Amino acid sequence: MKPRSGPYDVALAAAALLCCCGCPSKPAGPPTPPPAAAPARAAIDCATLWPQKNLAVGLLENEKYAEAAQAFQEIAAATPSDPLGSRNLVIARLQGFKSGQASLAEAEAAVEEMLAREPQSLAAWWLAARVAVTAVEQSPEGSERDALRQKAVERFDRALALNGDIAALHYELFDALRYSTSPDQLDRSRRALQEAQRLAPENLFVLSDLLAVQAEQQDAGIAQSLSQLAQVAAPLREGVQKRARVDVQNLIDEATAAATAGTWPVVNARVRALGAVLRPEEQAQSDRRRLMPHPLEFVLHDFQATTCLPSSQSVPTLTMPTLTRSQLVAPLDDLGELRGMTTVDFNLDGRMDIICVGAKSLVVLQQSETATWGAAAQWPLAAEYNRLVAVDFDRDATEAAGPRPVEICQDADPDVLAFGPGGVLLLRNDVDENGQRTLSNTLADQPLGEIRDVLAATPADFDHDGDLDLVLSTAAGIQLWSQQGALRFVDVSAQSQLPPDGPPFTKVIAVDLDRDVDLDVVVVGPDAPLGWLENLRHGELRYRDLLEGAGSSTTQSLAVIEADGNVSWDLVVGKSDGLGLLLSDTPDRGTIRFRQQSAIVRNAGDNLSAGDLNNDAAMDLLFWSAEGMLCILGRGDGTFSPAIKLDAGPVVDAALADVDADGDLDVLAMTAAGFALHRNELAGEAGWLTVRVRGIEDPQSGRVNQYGVGSLVELRSGGRYQAQVITGPTTHFGLGSQSQVDSLRVLWTNGVPQVVMNPQPNQSVCERMALKGSCPYLYTWTGERFEFFTDLLWAAPLGLQLADGVLAPSRPWEYLLVPGEACQPRDGRYELQITEELWEAAYFDQVELLAIDHPADVEVFSNEKVGPAEIAEMKVHTVRQRRTPVAARDQRGRDVLDQIRGIDGNYLKAFDRELRQGLTEPHYLELDLGPLEQPQRIMLFLTGWIYPTDTSLNVALSQDPDLDGPRPPSLWTPDERGAWREVRPFLGFPGGKTKTIAIDVSDAFAAGDYRLRIATTHEIYWDAAFFTVDEPPADVRVTPLKLVAADLHPRGFSQPHLPRPNAPETYDYSQVSTQPKWPPMAGWFTRYGDVRELLETTDDRLLVMASGDEVTVTFAAPPGELPAGWRRDFFLHNVGWDKDADLHTVYGQTVEPLPFVEMSRYPYPPDGGPADSAAYREYLRLYQTRAQSAATFWRGGDVVSP
Repeated sequence: MKPRSGPYDVALAAAALLCCCGCPSKPAGPPTPPPAAAPARAAIDCATLWPQKNLAVGLLENEKYAEAAQAFQEIAAATPSDPLGSRNLVIARLQGFKSGQASLAEAEAAVEEMLAREPQSLAAWWLAARVAVTAVEQSPEGSERDALRQKAVERFDRALALNGDIAALHYELFDALRYSTSPDQLDRSRRALQEAQRLAPENLFVLSDLLAVQAEQQDAGIAQSLSQLAQVAAPLREGVQKRARVDVQNLIDEATAAATAGTWPVVNARVRALGAVLRPEEQAQSDRRRLMPHPLEFVLHDFQATTCLPSSQSVPTLTMPTLTRSQLVAPLDDLGELRGMTTVDFNLDGRMDIICVGAKSLVVLQQSETATWGAAAQWPLAAEYNRLVAVDFDRDATEAAGPRPVEICQDADPDVLAFGPGGVLLLRNDVDENGQRTLSNTLADQPLGEIRDVLAATPADFDHDGDLDLVLSTAAGIQLWSQQGALRFVDVSAQSQLPPDGPPFTKVIAVDLDRDVDLDVVVVGPDAPLGWLENLRHGELRYRDLLEGAGSSTTQSLAVIEADGNVSWDLVVGKSDGLGLLLSDTPDRGTIRFRQQSAIVRNAGDNLSAGDLNNDAAMDLLFWSAEGMLCILGRGDGTFSPAIKLDAGPVVDAALADVDADGDLDVLAMTAAGFALHRNELAGEAGWLTVRVRGIEDPQSGRVNQYGVGSLVELRSGGRYQAQVITGPTTHFGLGSQSQVDSLRVLWTNGVPQVVMNPQPNQSVCERMALKGSCPYLYTWTGERFEFFTDLLWAAPLGLQLADGVLAPSRPWEYLLVPGEACQPRDGRYELQITEELWEAAYFDQVELLAIDHPADVEVFSNEKVGPAEIAEMKVHTVRQRRTPVAARDQRGRDVLDQIRGIDGNYLKAFDRELRQGLTEPHYLELDLGPLEQPQRIMLFLTGWIYPTDTSLNVALSQDPDLDGPRPPSLWTPDERGAWREVRPFLGFPGGKTKTIAIDVSDAFAAGDYRLRIATTHEIYWDAAFFTVDEPPADVRVTPLKLVAADLHPRGFSQPHLPRPNAPETYDYSQVSTQPKWPPMAGWFTRYGDVRELLETTDDRLLVMASGDEVTVTFAAPPGELPAGWRRDFFLHNVGWDKDADLHTVYGQTVEPLPFVEMSRYPYPPDGGPADSAAYREYLRLYQTRAQSAATFWRGGDVVSP
């Protein structure tokens, strides 16, 4: 067995990806000498050592560093000549040192032992340098720090002596010395940075740092670096202009001109501006990750062959299921020569059908109740097509009636995509007036229909706007076509960095390859390198070589599977000489490293399919060509059984599908003579689960495509992990001997996860998609318990797009009414819980509680609307006499007065049709205030809540010519002739959960007619409407309460609850789940503990909360008693912002850039950032030190093993 090692060992230069089927790796250093004869190993118990090693690696990957260190210490002691235990112990100690679970002395002791075993290992010296750098970061300035920094330099030098051609190694040396006070070390730092840029000339992050150093040093070489940046950043220019409203090329030109003129202050300003707009971009962040390898990339996974091999007794014996072959009898005469096929339930009758394409026509073969086959639909062909895909493109599921939420399991009929030399044909699946299935061409008048010579195609929502786009590989190269509503496709290839001209790709697969919750595309071809289109979000992709310089590997077939259960995608690659397996690790979000290759079979084959044929919870393979078909059973540990040849003859195409619906996958083979069905007789011998997800609870919500194509499905059962990408209506899992499934998680293509606990085996699961929501929650003490009250920061979104390139304004302050009965004293103080429970980051600059004391016969209200400051100014609105309208109607004339008469939770839904989530048909609430005697001031109060769109939906709507985005509430009144006219186009709206907004409507009416309409297409539900007339302000006493404590800590997620139809969701504070719920955001959050000083005043020192966090804020009660006949309510005054992690939110996947109160916009302009003061830098150093754990989300804190 070939030992598995990290990608930075001495034998490799930049990656551990090897050729697929036994070809040698390309060494980057001196070849490893052949091992000596294996010594006697009587003292080593390999049967015990291997599972102990697997457990230790699992502990390390799950960030249980102290336990991992103990395990590796024992392994190192048991294997004194093997590097695995000592190397991995250093990694555990290093990570433990960073997180406070280990000391520097423990880490250094482990380093000493590692270097004794691996004195010529690049990875060992690199890790040793990392330990010294971490010690520098945690030490105060002084002689000790200088000595540690020098130790780091010496260790980096030892690593560079072994291989000086790794850009990341030079960059880490630069980073270790960049803040040194030693002139010699600063000079060395600059030279290391220049070398990193020479080795990685297209790395945007390196270029950004180099430009900053050159500008500071007034280095004339900056002109060349700026020229290089112009080339690297050119593909980003349009996107950055849209998101940051800055022209990158203009900044480069101005910096170049200033450098030529020697005006270095201008050069520095422009270089800082370039860094400010480019470094937050996903391309720059991806380049940064390539410069800073995660410590887990250095992990050794296998012992040396001379130490210990896996026991052959542990290799399970796999039994091939019985496959009974029969020839399908089907009407094939009109097809001509058979070329391709796919299986799907075309007519939604619960039975699998076959769609096949031949030289003359495309035919849908429908399976009857008696398993006979007949033609259900047919399309004559005038051109050649040879491959098929069947998924729903047009969202034509039947609408469900009833209030939200509705537990439904809708089906949308699959449409048919055919491609080949004739181009692309997209046939819409419809039902005519007689109930018969029909096909219609949707591309006849579109440019997409004019494409020819299509070699490969896949549907993929690569721009994450909720509908399926198309990735095509043609003879002319890769093309990206974005669907922009109603099956209209636009070529957006120019937005991406696609592969250079070269041999074409013949297979494309959409998958989130690097586990950063956006959809990438893997591409292969018989004469092309193995590559991928890395998703940079916002509809932009970048081609990268998966080999990263470690050689080339041409491939003609491909499957992406989870082969060894380690929560990282593996690749099965087919070549002319057989199948190979590439195993990988994903140590952090956005990072995948291939660590081992192995040959599976050496038989020739052209095509490949994967599925669990024997239901043993491990993926199996079908590999076929004109020479026949092979079946290869997987063991789930990254190994496979010997191939078994099926009696199939020359195979044209094949599929794994449960044709007879008995819970196991059958093999359907297309030959020149027709179809051969190899019926699987496994049923009942092993458990199974068929997952039928539904990406939307109604067909128009638009959040994700109907079948969730491209989404990830994960299954955990008995400590075993399985994962598949959804490619059609059903996804089949085998369960082996497990009788209980622990959890099923769907990670939708919009990044939102959804978990089903304990789904029952041997059945289908239909799961509707949950909401991701927005904004932090407030819980108040009501006397006996904490109860949910409302959500916060709705007026202050960051990076929210109202349309593509149109960002929402942000108002950082709010004043929210908290009635006294909802906020009772606890031990003489007022205690509030603010939680972050959604996929977002919350930024609080100040949290202040104001006591509002007033006569008991007076109600008080703030103005809780979302809108600009001029319509939402802070004011205590007092109400002595509520007036109810004499009449209330909706746009269809229905009497709704009873529903809006009082704040009672009986919400009015004035609209009948939802067009998308948060977008409805035009609707209004019409109020008749009745006869009024020359009023001078009329204040209208509206209580309600809004169910919003999100950024991705807003972007999609802005691209859809048939739909407009939501129109916020506007005010209409009759003119003198009785005709309705708009008098105020924007009133603001209640932010999120139930809130009350105040509107001065005094000047809105024509004489004597006091009718008004609140019109909108937002999904708003009204609870109450009342008004006052000429009320003088009542006496109130406003007292700011002293913040005495604020503690930030982890908490989790409260149980949601829907109290009644049309009401907003609430949450039970007493029922909390601590399981990870949302994908991690990048960047630095506030460390746990005392954060009171961050919340006392508005000073731009922010409390930054992550998903699952809670901050407990405690306020002192005001002195003295209330006057007789008075009562106390509260206003909660917050200054802060909220940034959701929607994949279309600008910089939504990272905490930074941090907002500040005086910013003119977000993202702020390059010269408009927060003050770079010593106090601000100290705040960042002391408080912004916590990162979210990728392992916690992806592994759930459990040690996942095959």
